[in-house]
Amino acid sequence: MPASSSREKRPEPRGGRSGSTSGSSADGEESVHDAIHLRKDGSLTVTSDESFDQDYYSEDELSSLIDSSIASYNETAGKDSVIRKELKVSAGKAHLVMEYASAEDFASFNETPMYYGTVNGASMSGLGMGDLIGKKRIRDDSKELSSEELGDLGDNPVIVLYYPCTIRTDRKMLYCSDNVTAESKKSAVIADTASENEPAFIILK
Repeated sequence: MPASSSREKRPEPRGGRSGSTSGSSADGEESVHDAIHLRKDGSLTVTSDESFDQDYYSEDELSSLIDSSIASYNETAGKDSVIRKELKVSAGKAHLVMEYASAEDFASFNETPMYYGTVNGASMSGLGMGDLIGKKRIRDDSKELSSEELGDLGDNPVIVLYYPCTIRTDRKMLYCSDNVTAESKKSAVIADTASENEPAFIILK
């Protein structure tokens, strides 16, 4: 959840992505899982499932707090930039579905970096992809990414993620970094090692 002087702040497990709820597992570790659906137009649906401590918030209080933060954000960013689609709390678990108009809205609302744009745009932003050269094409081991092909892919979309999650895309995935495991041409798992120091890259068709 984003935190600023203009918006209410609540505890933020693992950076507050996707309007995360507050809670912990029995061993004291956060139990969090995010599933991202990236559409062709750059909008996202993010589903979060995590442990929830009702001693800290009731479900109604959590719902009101999320809605208040969304309303405050949308006043500046524009109507429907962020939408809460669903919130359910049951058996110590919270299930939250959020929609974002863009990766930029996700990043701004959650104060967590995310990039979705062209390969050239990423490079101009300092997100170099030289480490992807030599990587096998997803689901096609006969092809390896060359520096020439990387240049040719300049107008292709790329998604850059900084935390572990699963992702499903409407576009086919072409190449990915080592901290991404492709499960199909349109779905992948981002490793626990993903961070601001080691972002996960997926170049799309």
